[in-house]
Amino acid sequence: MSCYTGLFYNGVKHGKGKWVRSESLITCSYEGEYQNDLKHGFGLYTWENGCYYRGGFRNDNRDGMGEMKWIDGTKFVGEW
Repeated sequence: MSCYTGLFYNGVKHGKGKWVRSESLITCSYEGEYQNDLKHGFGLYTWENGCYYRGGFRNDNRDGMGEMKWIDGTKFVGEW
């Protein structure tokens, strides 16, 4: 099940919002900015295994400055 709470424009996610997908005990989420239904701007994406990316997005992809952290403690901070 997916749930979105936030702003819409012309029927699509646009502006700040939070999306969560939950299936049984597995949950991943994105909280941040959208443009025309795509992650675009600053946001935080968290995977079901605990890894996360916090930083810039453009057209649904990581872009610009950001921080990626994996569950083993490895971290990358820099340009995407």
